Amino acid sequence: MENAAALDLELECASAGWKTLSEEARVWIFVSSRLLSREEIEATAFELQSFSKHWAAHGVPLLNEWCLWGGRVLVVAVDESVHPASGCSIDALTHFVQGIGQTLKVDWFNRMLVLHRSQGGAWQESQMHAFWALKKSGRVADDDLVLNTLAKTKGDWDRFGQQLFSESWHAEMWK
Repeated sequence: MENAAALDLELECASAGWKTLSEEARVWIFVSSRLLSREEIEATAFELQSFSKHWAAHGVPLLNEWCLWGGRVLVVAVDESVHPASGCSIDALTHFVQGIGQTLKVDWFNRMLVLHRSQGGAWQESQMHAFWALKKSGRVADDDLVLNTLAKTKGDWDRFGQQLFSESWHAEMWK
């Protein structure tokens, strides 16, 4: 179990424009394989600020913002109504996040990792198969929270980044 206090942090947006970025901005969500230390969060924020200032698609700067949540989750958003991200710019983001992962020795690309918590409890991580075993045994309830890594827009992330199991895509899979 990770440091539960750090996982209960509110949304940390070091990028000042997160709140004003369009709700329709496209998002990419990356979950770290472990909790980052305060020093690692600060170093990651510094690198993100530099990357976001220079991130472009075909030479056109992208209107983008990012958030680090709970020392575990990186959410990057682009307002594609201003200028869309291109395949090359998305590749650049992927390589950037991979580079942070190599530096910090974390995996940001494990899509089988589920962050969840019972009401009033601490956030826990489980591999997908272990999460389903917990649900089957009754240790994950319908009113437990799960992290929604499938959000497509900033608005979706802001409203539904944390969802009750019963309202999540996991519940659809459970049926």
